[in-house]
Amino acid sequence: MVEKPVIKVRLHKYGGRRAIGLIWQYGRQGGEVSSGTANAREAERAAGRLEEQLEQGNLPGKTEGLSITWKAFRKRYQDEWLDQLSRGSKDNWRTAANHFEAICKPRRVADISKGMLSKYRTGLEGLGISADSSKSYYAALSAGLSWAASMDLIDNVPKIRHRKSVKKTATIRTRVPTSEEFERMLEAVPRVRTSDVAEFQRFMRGLWWSSLRIDELNRLSWNPRSTLHVDLTGDLPLIVFIGGQKNKKDGFLPAPPQFWELVAQRGIPRSGRVFPIAGRNGQMTTNNIGRRIAKIGKSARVVIDPRTGKHASAHDLRAAALTRIADTASLSHTQALARHSDPKTTSQFYIRHQAEKLAEAMGW
Repeated sequence: MVEKPVIKVRLHKYGGRRAIGLIWQYGRQGGEVSSGTANAREAERAAGRLEEQLEQGNLPGKTEGLSITWKAFRKRYQDEWLDQLSRGSKDNWRTAANHFEAICKPRRVADISKGMLSKYRTGLEGLGISADSSKSYYAALSAGLSWAASMDLIDNVPKIRHRKSVKKTATIRTRVPTSEEFERMLEAVPRVRTSDVAEFQRFMRGLWWSSLRIDELNRLSWNPRSTLHVDLTGDLPLIVFIGGQKNKKDGFLPAPPQFWELVAQRGIPRSGRVFPIAGRNGQMTTNNIGRRIAKIGKSARVVIDPRTGKHASAHDLRAAALTRIADTASLSHTQALARHSDPKTTSQFYIRHQAEKLAEAMGW
């Protein structure tokens, strides 16, 4: 009778590392791999999965890495690591991975080489994706491959030399939509939407009067337990962020009176989303709302950049709100409302507006 090998897996916490290690033994063979998580309960689950793997005779390391398919790797990365990250990180990874599949068609993770990564970078440029987005997608893909290396699915992460980028000049916003153009966009909503005209018009007014980003306005809730909600308990209404901002920080934000008049309209139930727009599975996604507002801007023929022919979008409606605020507020106050980490970002975006205000002061 063949004696079964001794199988053991135990957790090992490090002092300087984030992830908990898994020390395994299979008969006389053994080693150590990362659990892929700093959470003890999740690490215990990873240890259980590793024990099942060992019982089937599959030892972690190079053998598994050479055989694991790209599809299987994506599922493991999603289940064991990606679910712990923010929604933005998840979306960025999915987009990066989908582009990688379409451009490079990988079969196994071990097949990924420097040449394949170079092809991926060139392919992103061929799709017309901006340099910043391409850099973000490449970083997301590299992070996934680094996790694969930490789990011994591949020996190392292939790296390619990045091209030197041309030094950036100041980003000058051409202009924001005027009040007349915004009214044209509101009138164009029925040509793009039929069943939810009022909801889209109200949402667009929310962008026009607030300093909220489109994703923030879409998530704004009446529920005080929400990460982004309306607070009416004080003398003045405030918007509360509990890690719900782009920088993941907590905070309070005021908004112009016109925005609160819109929010406090009679007949609007004070439960759920403040700006509800129905989608297939509850609230419509931010990406879908953004695409439809862009179509509305095109239908209204509101061109804000004659060089590129770019039509007004949701981002431009928010910029119009910040531009009006800049008429009376200082640069530091405008920066606080825009929630730009660097004041240069605020000043770069509103160079044209500052010049126009200066021209008015000169008598134009």
